[in-house]
This record gives sequence, structure tokens and C-alpha cells, in this order.
Amino acid sequence: MTAGAAAMRGPALAATRLKEPIDVAPFLAWCANRETRIRRELGSEHGIADGKQTNHRERLVTELGWTIEAGTRRLHRWTHPDQGDGFSGLVERAVIEDALHHAGVQFADVYPDLDDDQGEQAEAYCNRCHDTVTAIDGICPWCESAVADEKPARMYCPREDAMSYPNLEGNCWRCGGELRADVPWIPCGCGCGTMIHRFDRWGRSITYSKGHQPKNTRDSKSVDAAPFAAWLRDELHNLDPIEALARRTRVPRNELVNLLEGRTTEVELGRVRTALWTSARCGQGKGMPARPGAVTFADLYPDHCRSRTCQKCGGGKAPHAEMCKACRRKMPVVRTHKSSVTEPLLQEAKRIVDDGGHVIDAARAIQSRTRCTNPESVALELYKRFHERGWAYPRGRSGPKARLAA
Repeated sequence: MTAGAAAMRGPALAATRLKEPIDVAPFLAWCANRETRIRRELGSEHGIADGKQTNHRERLVTELGWTIEAGTRRLHRWTHPDQGDGFSGLVERAVIEDALHHAGVQFADVYPDLDDDQGEQAEAYCNRCHDTVTAIDGICPWCESAVADEKPARMYCPREDAMSYPNLEGNCWRCGGELRADVPWIPCGCGCGTMIHRFDRWGRSITYSKGHQPKNTRDSKSVDAAPFAAWLRDELHNLDPIEALARRTRVPRNELVNLLEGRTTEVELGRVRTALWTSARCGQGKGMPARPGAVTFADLYPDHCRSRTCQKCGGGKAPHAEMCKACRRKMPVVRTHKSSVTEPLLQEAKRIVDDGGHVIDAARAIQSRTRCTNPESVALELYKRFHERGWAYPRGRSGPKARLAA
């Protein structure tokens, strides 16, 4: 392959390829399959979804990125070439590629025979363009020059006083001057006398040796400790122990003073737990382990801590549980329904119904002696109890619903 042919496979070849006419038949076959899938997605072969008529062709045209009017006319013209409008069955490739791109379909999936064969492509370095390019058969598509498999090593240019890549002639690509393989040495900028390279391997300028930057050397210097020690002594004399204890336990200062003075006789259990837990972690809170030997709530209030031993089996259990999980599973589950209508009240309600009254009348009579807040709730309970025992009660239009609504 010549350099000129390789260059044509770059931008110039791409522009020429998009203008060439291609057969529209594979594209129309894909459109027909897509339109069938649209019908299935809408749930009807007749285009009816949710009680509305749906035009499958309009939805297909929208997916292709065309306007409905122009796209419908274009597909009708391509699918009916026998109407005498002079259509030859060939369409510009750019039109097909753009439509498939809007539909999210690869051009090679519809036209596998027209897959772009641009030769073997690989990332390489072009010495003439001084950049990494996508080479085609070892040729740069921009300048038609042979590319290198790897970037050449940077070399020192005395004229530019910088590291530079060599050009095709082996000179500096910026100024054309001669390059040197050896990098100059300079003393460290901190004045220590250490000799370092003028540039690093990436071509960046270096002034200081590693660890000799001013931000590192400034903090590593030693100063007289007397002023700092005097300040610490002053802070120690002015230190407020109550404020320090308040920060350590997270107890407000006024509450802490009342506790220390004995003016507070009772304190919330949660406040004590929080203070002891925070103090065990030196006021740091979550994420910190408790320091060894820290006082716990069980040490101060052993009577308020539940046992960790199961009383039934003698094994371990959680402090908040009555017994261990194994013993809880062995306990029988008893589910009882506590009715608000006792047996004497039920018999009284039956007498009222037998005398010709309705269930709601009986409910109003006994409602004050039940746990229900309204007679309607009592009536519903009476209907259920009457039905379970087979007792008769008024039915029909004058039955439960009519009486409840009255």
C-alpha cells in the first residue's frame, strides 16, 4: 500500500465513502422487521393500543430521526419503485448511516458486506505530526508518513533548554536544533549541594531534590521549645475542668454543675448511658473503641442491667430479651381474641332482639358497658356472635345496614 492510498483512507476516504450510493433493499428489510416488532410491542397486529389507533409507520419514522411527513413519503417512494418516479433502488450511504445511527443500530449489522475495510489499524506515534495517531497499515492518515511502534525517548535541546522528541532527521521538532542524549545536571535549589537532573523522565523541569521542597524543609526545622512550653503552662492554669468534663461526656455544663453540687437527685437513664459511652471513647463518639478499663453502666447500676443468662436453659441470651431464642421457639404460641361483649351482655342483647328490637338497638343499650367507643362497633360484634351461635336476627332492608345507616 502506498502512502497516498493510506492517506485516502483517512478523512478524504470517509467523505468519499459517505457519498457513494448503496442498495436500499437491506435497509427496507430491516424497516419491515422493526415495524413488525413495533406492532408486537403495542400488543395488536392492527395497531390498536389502549383504545387508540397507532400508526406503526409514524413511530418507525420517528425512531429513524426523520420528520413524519418527509419520512413517510421517503419510505413509500423506496418501497414502490414501480411508480415511474425514476428511483433506481440506490440511496446515498450517508442517509442510511444517519437513520440507523438515530435508531441505535450499527451500519455493519444491516450491511455486513459494506463493512469498512481500512486495513490493520493500531495506535502509534508519528514523528512528523509529533502525536499519537491511529495508523493504517503502518502509515499516518494525516501526513502519509511511516509511524513508529513506540514513542522515541525525549532528548535535551540546548537551544530550547527543554526536553523534546526528535523529528524524522533526529533533530528538535520545535527549532530544528541538534539534540543531546545526556540531560544536564544542576545543584538542588535548597542549597544542600545535591546534584540533580535538570528534567525528569516526562520532560518536566526540576528545581529541588526529592523531599527538599520548601514546604518540606520549612516544617522539618527545629525551633526553641521555651515559648511553646510557656504557652502550655498558661493554658494549663486557665483550663476549665468543668468545661473539659462537659465536652468529654457530652452533658450540658449547667446540668453538670447541678449534678456535681448535688442539686439534682435523679437523672435520666439514657443520659447516663450516653455520658459513660462517650467518656469511654474520650469524647470521640462513633468509630472509636472503648479504652481499656473504662467504667460501664453495669458497673454503676448493676440492678438496672438485665441478666445475660437465660433463666430457663441457663445459656446465654441478649440483655434485652426475656429468654434465649431457642427457648422462645419452644414456647407455645397462644393467640386469643378478647371480645368486648361478655356473655351476660350477649344474653341481654339476645333478649332485646327476641322482644322485637334490632341489633343496633341492643348495641346502643350495652355500648356503655363495653370497650367500644360507638354502638356501631358493638353491633358488628353482635352480628358475628349471633351468626356463630345460630341465633336469628333481623335481615333485609330493615336489617344491619339499614339500621346502622339510620
